[in-house]
Amino acid sequence: MVIAVGSQDRHFDSRILDTVQQAIDRLDKNKQLLKDQFNVQVIPGPDQCFSNSPEMLKRQQQWALENNTIIHIHSSEEPATTEWFIKKYKMTPIEYLQSVGFLNRHTLIAHAVNLTQNDVRLISESKTKIAHNPLANTVLSSGMPPIRDFIAQNVDFAIATDGSGSADSQNILQAVKFTEQYFRALDKKPLFKAEEMIEKITCQAAEILGLNCGRLQENYQADYVLIDLHKTNMRPTNLENCVENVIWASAGNEIRYVVSNGVELVQDYKYVNLKFDPEENLQQIRELTADYLEFKAKFKVEISQTGARSDQ
Repeated sequence: MVIAVGSQDRHFDSRILDTVQQAIDRLDKNKQLLKDQFNVQVIPGPDQCFSNSPEMLKRQQQWALENNTIIHIHSSEEPATTEWFIKKYKMTPIEYLQSVGFLNRHTLIAHAVNLTQNDVRLISESKTKIAHNPLANTVLSSGMPPIRDFIAQNVDFAIATDGSGSADSQNILQAVKFTEQYFRALDKKPLFKAEEMIEKITCQAAEILGLNCGRLQENYQADYVLIDLHKTNMRPTNLENCVENVIWASAGNEIRYVVSNGVELVQDYKYVNLKFDPEENLQQIRELTADYLEFKAKFKVEISQTGARSDQ
């Protein structure tokens, strides 16, 4: 598991801004807190290009290098925000990241929708990685990244879901299917074979995150799911069409078993071996939701497409 710890020191509501030192202290605190948790890695996750100053981004990148982690940021997400950024800073968000030395093979950018050809070139030359979030991009009316340009210029990317606040779904099978459907309809030709689509959410995604999983192979973690092929929508399935059926026919609720590092977490559709009570967690979510709604009623926050952005 990779946990990105956020930061922002400008262009947000002043009540939630960090100093650079506060952001670094939060990273150190969470790394110490989770140091004994197996297979949990804390990484810097500065929120957005517009909300992090050059000083913040440079220090976050330094922390990542010192701690041998990747670093994650959202960029070029909605057209209006990208246009505003270009007018204010006289460069694209990607050019801004390049100017502060942020782009490299350890950097993972979410969205990267509103890009110029120069942006794609900078991403490719720096070996920066991309997390493509098709479901969130449609919910936010952001558009889609130039995936075929990524492929042509050897940009490594994986398919992801973004957070529940913008995607409304964490169904990775839905995300990969929609990616292929969208670009087939747009360009009137296939983007990937089914096997390649599976790799975008397994082995290639794991490699981008620096995780030793994503393959059923010796010396890799035993992380896998078992899909119930007896479900009505999965029939008929045979060796010749099983991969295609997983992509095109599954809804996500056919996952009968989930195994992480050899330990069953879902057994016959039921949670097992968890160190927490799912129902208790749901109750905590309900309580937090009530607290949030109360806060929202008391404190007026100017909301933009990307959150509580301030143009000051």
